[in-house]
Amino acid sequence: MSGISNLYTGGITRDDYQEFAQKARELYEQADCLILSGGSSVGTKDYTTEVIQSLGDPGVFVHGISIKPGKPTILAVADGKPVIGLPGHPASAMIIFKLFGERVFRRLKGEKIEHKPERIFARIVKNIASSPGRSDYIRVRLEEKHGEWWAEPIIGKSGLITTLVKSDGIVEIVSEKEGISQGEYVPVILTR
Repeated sequence: MSGISNLYTGGITRDDYQEFAQKARELYEQADCLILSGGSSVGTKDYTTEVIQSLGDPGVFVHGISIKPGKPTILAVADGKPVIGLPGHPASAMIIFKLFGERVFRRLKGEKIEHKPERIFARIVKNIASSPGRSDYIRVRLEEKHGEWWAEPIIGKSGLITTLVKSDGIVEIVSEKEGISQGEYVPVILTR
């Protein structure tokens, strides 16, 4: 495949299974990769998993990942096409797209995927606690001080777009850690 040539958008769909399934099918038939956002949690009107399953085999192979924000992520393949279910909150969607979606797009464009997203190392400005057992992704603003980079956490709920606008990157606190300490060097995945 030489590349991605068109972008189709489906807009907002009501919480109605038939309408959602029809819209997803129409977009799926036009696209090389289908990306859906929202509706992937566990509510009675969250139909995303069922709709993706209806598109083709093998279907959903990941529903929910142990990270914050972004837990309700869906990853699937339907008859050879990748399908990604992004969380509905903007910050969550951005982080999940950065971690997974960009790699899928690079593969569809025929690029070799040999390295991680562009990263720099920075020192963290303050202590950040984390729950063991899941990876946490913290949005950060970068600032150069005395010849080295410092990462200042931008704390806020995953639904706040302002945390995206103010950030330059994201820091991963891996699931095995209970946080990071002030002054610790951390890899920052650049988002700008």
